[in-house]
Amino acid sequence: MYVDIEIISNNTYTNNIFTYKVPNNVTNKINIGSIVSVPFRNKDYKGIVLSITEKTNILKIKEINKYLGITLNE
Repeated sequence: MYVDIEIISNNTYTNNIFTYKVPNNVTNKINIGSIVSVPFRNKDYKGIVLSITEKTNILKIKEINKYLGITLNE
């Protein structure tokens, strides 16, 4: 399973949406609106899940570090 994540930060990046692989041990916990920790440019950032898909064309893809146990409502 793969997710599109928007990085939560106060930066000036023009595109804050990135695709990550979901580890098998949290696939049943991740939903749209879930808050997760992801590796980005040698640091860990919090991000929000915007969409979920079963396939991606990205070859080198990083995994989500951790599901933080929070899911926002629509």
